[in-house]
Amino acid sequence: MKYSIAVDIDDVLAQFYPAMCKRFGTNIKQTNIWNPEGPASLVANNFHIIQNNKRFWLSLEKESQPEDIDFPVTCYITASPSLMRGFRKEWLDFWRFPQAPVISAQNKAQVMRQKDIDVLIDDKPSTIRAVQASGLIGIQYVPSYMNEIVEGGNFIRHLSQVREVLKNPK
Repeated sequence: MKYSIAVDIDDVLAQFYPAMCKRFGTNIKQTNIWNPEGPASLVANNFHIIQNNKRFWLSLEKESQPEDIDFPVTCYITASPSLMRGFRKEWLDFWRFPQAPVISAQNKAQVMRQKDIDVLIDDKPSTIRAVQASGLIGIQYVPSYMNEIVEGGNFIRHLSQVREVLKNPK
């Protein structure tokens, strides 16, 4: 079966959490980066400082390599505010990720339905759960610095695993 696939950017393609740790002088810990009470609270507490900082966004290191994407990318769906889409596109182009539109959305499952997208690769557990609850396929990318995996779901630690997961998705 041929799938239409969307990919999140932060902590899937780009090392956002490590960059935040570096920027705010905190050691990177393996943690649930989505727990606002834990070590990752620095993201929620300081996002407003880096939100419009183009230099910060363009300096993010790669989490994944463009050549590891061996599937067609329909679009990139990011929770970043729409005003930051240009930064995100510039970063993707700089690192030579596949050309595709960048969409900003808080409700990624809704965008997937509107755009006829079957699969989302994302790191956020609640997003994966929402996508799955919508009857779509969510593949959780789990970076080395994250320790929460959606129970009973599809998860990968490397983009080269996407095709294998799509042979028999949960």
